[in-house]
Amino acid sequence: MSEIEDKKLMGRPPKQIDWNLFEDLCKIQCSQQEIANMLHINRETLRIRAKDHYKEDYQAIFERFSDGGKVGLRRTQLKLAQRHAGMAIFLGKNWLGQKDSDPTVQLSPEMTTHFDALMNQLKTNQVATTSFDPPHPIS
Repeated sequence: MSEIEDKKLMGRPPKQIDWNLFEDLCKIQCSQQEIANMLHINRETLRIRAKDHYKEDYQAIFERFSDGGKVGLRRTQLKLAQRHAGMAIFLGKNWLGQKDSDPTVQLSPEMTTHFDALMNQLKTNQVATTSFDPPHPIS
């Protein structure tokens, strides 16, 4: 046996990793530490074994599978928006840049001038009954 083969036989056998569970944990945005804990292995072991299994760096692997989870979440949000106004409003604000309208009423310059004149008359207690027509109730 070669020296390399002797080293492979030394120590305990590698722990079996459920790669489907790993992918599912990535999809729900678990941290590397959380995934390692769920698989009962060390974080560094997870990183090395994932690189061996998928033939790419851990970060690229995680991003690929976590993106799949994000797609599922978006799909769920869109379905919810069809039934719940609150979700539709949330998505409109966050994805489409929509916003609530400003509750402040903008008056025309003529209305502002008229309003200021009425306020000045009130201050001096000289309101003429003909200068202001209160709104009539709708019958």
